[in-house]
Amino acid sequence: MMTFGITSIAEARERVRQRLMDGWVAVIGNSDAICQMETTLYPPGTPKNADFEMVGTFPFVFLAKKTDELQQLCQRYDPDGPDFDALLALNFHVPVNPTGVEGDGGWLVGSTVYDKVHGSGKAAAIDRLVLHLTQQWGDLTEPQQED
Repeated sequence: MMTFGITSIAEARERVRQRLMDGWVAVIGNSDAICQMETTLYPPGTPKNADFEMVGTFPFVFLAKKTDELQQLCQRYDPDGPDFDALLALNFHVPVNPTGVEGDGGWLVGSTVYDKVHGSGKAAAIDRLVLHLTQQWGDLTEPQQED
């Protein structure tokens, strides 16, 4: 998992906005569930982990690069769900078994969509999502180091 060294709200909002414009997805929810998602899809200590970023100081909002594995997971648990390419955010809150093997699993996923749009409306939807994240979860900046 990567964190980004941003110390102002304006910088943080722009970082999140740019990631979403580049096709990443916001991952919001239970930190235990998201930890399992990270371990499964973006394993720590691997190059894939660079595609998973914690947003600010709260451990329940992350940015994840859209991968084939994430798309397969979304399609498996929500086959009638939204267009993956248009997906901006996921809420992780429903227990599932990611591999289908009995006794394997315990991480949570739900493909609740914050907004899904293509074309010129995408930027406006991303701006609404960033505002929502700021209002709901507070400061998006890294904690200040005291000297």
